[in-house]
Amino acid sequence: MSTLVVAPAARRGRVRRTAAACVSWGVFGFVTAIVAFLVLPPLVGRHCFAILSGSMTPTLDIGDLVIEHPVHPVEIRVGDIVTFRDPDNAKRLLTHRVVRYDVNPSQVDVVTRGDANTTVERWTIPASGSVGVVEFRVPKAGFLLMHGGGRAGRLTIVLIPAVLLGLYELWRIWFPTRSSDA
Repeated sequence: MSTLVVAPAARRGRVRRTAAACVSWGVFGFVTAIVAFLVLPPLVGRHCFAILSGSMTPTLDIGDLVIEHPVHPVEIRVGDIVTFRDPDNAKRLLTHRVVRYDVNPSQVDVVTRGDANTTVERWTIPASGSVGVVEFRVPKAGFLLMHGGGRAGRLTIVLIPAVLLGLYELWRIWFPTRSSDA
């Protein structure tokens, strides 16, 4: 009975190919996940936001990505985490928990507070308006949104896979696999 002995060079080649395939699939999965977080939610009527402050700690941490859906203000409930325009600075969005609300015929008066804050925000929204209610969070994925949303981030998202693919192809050219038929 003869045993098949695999030459060390052939074994190294197989290990290299397996490692290259794992890295390629890992990069592909990473890029696919980023694209899914940035592209899919708007297609199904959701919005993505990165948490930029610690006002909702420990529920939402800095760098978390929240996915939310729009609802009419009359549909919010005490305990919901909502995103709204800051009453003191209309250019800024806040994501805080609803503490109290009063529904009037034409508007909804809302009181919110961050879980880590001691002060509240009082704001009003038309009853026919829209408020984002947080559906779920993805821990630390907001960092990708914060950095990936800019020009440098988008370039990096395209550049890293392209460079890795180029390096893989150069590896295949410089170190071709030998056929085991010889």
